[in-house]
Amino acid sequence: MRKRVVILRIHKYDKDLIKEKISQALYKYFSIDSIKKEDNILLKPNLLMPVNPYLAITTHPTIIEAVGCIFKERGNSVFVADCPGGFLNKNDLNYVYKETGVFDISLKNDFKLLYPESFFTKNNLPLCWWVNQFKMINIPKLKTHSLTTLSLATKNLYGCIYGDFKSFFHLKLPKPKDFIKIIIDLYKNIKPFLNIVDGILGLEGNGPARGGRPKNLGLIFIGDDPLYTDYAISKFFKIKDRFNPLIKAAKEMGLIFEKDLEIISDLKDINVNLKLPSVHILNYFPNSLISFLKSFLKFYPKIDNGKCRFCFKCKNYCPKNAIYVKENGELGINLKKCIMCMCCIESCKFGAINLDRGFILKIIGRL
Repeated sequence: MRKRVVILRIHKYDKDLIKEKISQALYKYFSIDSIKKEDNILLKPNLLMPVNPYLAITTHPTIIEAVGCIFKERGNSVFVADCPGGFLNKNDLNYVYKETGVFDISLKNDFKLLYPESFFTKNNLPLCWWVNQFKMINIPKLKTHSLTTLSLATKNLYGCIYGDFKSFFHLKLPKPKDFIKIIIDLYKNIKPFLNIVDGILGLEGNGPARGGRPKNLGLIFIGDDPLYTDYAISKFFKIKDRFNPLIKAAKEMGLIFEKDLEIISDLKDINVNLKLPSVHILNYFPNSLISFLKSFLKFYPKIDNGKCRFCFKCKNYCPKNAIYVKENGELGINLKKCIMCMCCIESCKFGAINLDRGFILKIIGRL
């Protein structure tokens, strides 16, 4: 069965325009009429951290609102949920909802916000209670990721894992090729009926958080399968499979095939570039050379104690207990323990932790 991905060209966060364009695509190319009025719709955005949506780290609330209104007008009840790492209790998650603009659009349109109050286990995956209770629409952000190269529809399913189990998986599977296996397991066990990727304003460079740079891309991708949606995006930006560990692994496992992908687009002669994380260059190097250049290629999280508010969220969330309090009261990171999962970066709401890259990677980052 062929998997369909539609590419839309939309340059601004105009709710009515986005709603019109997405609605037209859904009725023309997808089985939206199979959704019954009694079906409860769950919108699953990427709400990685409590930041302004124009930093392009989180799904823009205008897209969430536009998609929700399409189904609200069909008579469906609409819910919104995510479970970002380090923001498990209701007060913390409310702070995320408010800072990302999701709280306001939910209040305005009578969308109900959900919280990760409990979990269930499916094939050894600890999933938030809301995962299998609704018709899910996956609404990720189009952005880069220093661990997985890209963070799109399939990676957004990681936000369905309950609470601190995320850091457990980072601890258990610190290498990208191993971590990708969890993402693929999520793909096999969670089936959103739609995937709508917010690429109007994307994030390039050293994403997925404050290390990246917002870029006007003017794109929305809609697909009926998260993995094939990611594949279409990777092809759109001309990213070779060897530089996209998810697509590479999925092909090796026989989960995606070129012949099964149908891309629908009116875009002609468009060339949009996306700068990848500087660490993706490591894929060019043979293992022997990487070993020789190891000290130059290293990259680690670094705490800016001038920005730190000493809430200790990063310390409590670190799966390796690598963050400690120095004698002067400042926070430090034990680099011998650090596994570069970036949980600390993603959990810091003050932007006080960023990547400190080695000499060669700093040069690459300027290219």
